[in-house]
Amino acid sequence: MHPRRLGLVGLGLGALSLVAVGTGCLEPGANTLIGVTASDRQTIDTVSFTFFDKLPATSTARFVGTTPPSGPSGTPVQCDGKTFVAVTLVSAQAHDQRSQATAQRAVYAKDLFSVAEVCQVEDFEGHVQYAIGLSTTKAPKLMVLRGNNVVQVVITPT
Repeated sequence: MHPRRLGLVGLGLGALSLVAVGTGCLEPGANTLIGVTASDRQTIDTVSFTFFDKLPATSTARFVGTTPPSGPSGTPVQCDGKTFVAVTLVSAQAHDQRSQATAQRAVYAKDLFSVAEVCQVEDFEGHVQYAIGLSTTKAPKLMVLRGNNVVQVVITPT
């Protein structure tokens, strides 16, 4: 068991959220998501997913159009945006050993170029999915970057 310690996530240029997580109940090696932030640099928006121990096996982002992604129930998630990007993190979790959430379920973006809101869609059996609601109607260019326990989705308008 890890000693209880405080981890701060989300301090960065234009970061929109800050989360403090006590890590005593996190399972080592479980690829636990501990923070979600949204930031911008002029017209390029970045949504960052920070993990406690290591990165998930697979991280993908894809433009899904005008209907937000659906969770296990089949009902589309309620998320602000005209169009949406689905982010899927495989071999990951967004909860601790007590089934308590370890990352934000929603991040409301203010004054970003494209991102309106980031919403959790699913955290079930090793799959974590988020919807990124966009204020634009055109499909953006997407890039997924991985490193230093962070998965970043870079959104560039086309």
